[in-house]
Amino acid sequence: MKKDISFKELLNHVCSRPTMWVPKGTFNEVYSLITGYSIGKEDTPLSGDKWRIFNKYVCVKFGFPTKYVGSLVFESCTINDLEAIKLFEETINEFAELQKEMTYEQILDYAVLNFKQEEGEPEEKFRIFNEALINADKGVIKSLIVEHEHQNILWESAYPEDVGKLLNQVVEDQPIKRIYESEDKTNVKLLTADFPFPFEMNFRDGNWLIDASPLINLRLIQKRKINC
Repeated sequence: MKKDISFKELLNHVCSRPTMWVPKGTFNEVYSLITGYSIGKEDTPLSGDKWRIFNKYVCVKFGFPTKYVGSLVFESCTINDLEAIKLFEETINEFAELQKEMTYEQILDYAVLNFKQEEGEPEEKFRIFNEALINADKGVIKSLIVEHEHQNILWESAYPEDVGKLLNQVVEDQPIKRIYESEDKTNVKLLTADFPFPFEMNFRDGNWLIDASPLINLRLIQKRKINC
């Protein structure tokens, strides 16, 4: 009788050939399959309470608030399903190896210490953009974003001067986390505590431009609710 394959082998089989295991081969399907398998087994690196620890480890490792769901972290840190699946497998294997030598508390401390917080030109541009949003500075905002048909909603209103000054002080101290960077370093995703979603930035013609569409869509929804 053939010996049962290990969890690591199963994970590799699923992640290397996802369409053989799930209908469309998407990351969310793979994530759900591995989640369900781990819940149903008692001897995997993610079984029982270890899944909760893993989710927290993923958030800390990639610089996300720990209230995020792991699947969202992997999707935010990659640009397609294949990359997300690959990162998912690598992170599980890393987590499994750390379990052999560390307690769960030590694993989370390790994730904190190994998260590199470095700011470059994209982060600098985003800080300028964030301040311009508070002040509703049309000229600055337009110069920093990818053109959008509803972009004017970003500078329709500004905070009162005294409130704006306080908010500027707050955002200056907020960390900006680069959660994704393409191999050619022309595309990044940034996450801050000010917004519930990451912002994508692209380097075009010598300048970094922000895709503000998630924020524009959010403000449009808020405006419609106010006008109802």
